[in-house]
Amino acid sequence: MMNIVLDRSQLLPALAVVSGVVERRHTLPILGNMLVSADSSGVMLRATDLELEIGTRTGAQVKEAGATTLPARKLMDICRSLPEGATVAIRTDGERAALVSGRSRFMLSTLSADDFPAMDVGDAEVSFEVEQGVLRRLFEKTAFAMAQQDVRYYLNGVMLELGPEGLVAVATDGHRLAKATAGLEDGMIQGLSEPMQIIVPAKTVLELKRLLSLETGTLMVELSQRTLRVSMGGTVLCSKLVEGRYPEYERVIPKGL
Repeated sequence: MMNIVLDRSQLLPALAVVSGVVERRHTLPILGNMLVSADSSGVMLRATDLELEIGTRTGAQVKEAGATTLPARKLMDICRSLPEGATVAIRTDGERAALVSGRSRFMLSTLSADDFPAMDVGDAEVSFEVEQGVLRRLFEKTAFAMAQQDVRYYLNGVMLELGPEGLVAVATDGHRLAKATAGLEDGMIQGLSEPMQIIVPAKTVLELKRLLSLETGTLMVELSQRTLRVSMGGTVLCSKLVEGRYPEYERVIPKGL
């Protein structure tokens, strides 16, 4: 059982943050749902496609704590249709959830929160803080050149290289190449003993570009060999990384540039 009341002005932005992860076509029915968890500190919304997971916290009046999963796109459509200033009450009862706002009432099918897949991120090996505008600029200047569905799977994303001088972002689809750099303050990268390369998947890059355009301030990036975790305010993005070795891009860049 879960019983919560939220303002539309709080719920709609939170839904916009996580709903981009939800695929219209999915292999598992629960991937079309988002996890809604309520406790004394508010409500956490989380969505995943098994490769990428985004969660964000929003304020709410929690009358009864609990967790369930609700159809993501239906919930988004309902909230968009409500007038500004509306409040939204969500109460679960068995396998159904009642959503009430003013004179409007909707019944939504739920799936068990226990069946919602959680991404195993593991312990971070390297971490650093960076201005959100810096990371956004790196992606904006390189993402246009990345491949999307190339059989050379290691091209389907942006390569981030961490070194003592800062960050280097590189993307190529085999026909064009884009490179951007950004400096970091000394000591900002924790746990880095030698330069490290990771390949951020194309979908994760696009979601980060979207989220970073909404936020200001600093964010925390935590990396392991297979996963990326980005924390910004009340929002956390976790993603699997593309496995493989990125091409030696320096060899194709003319000397002197």
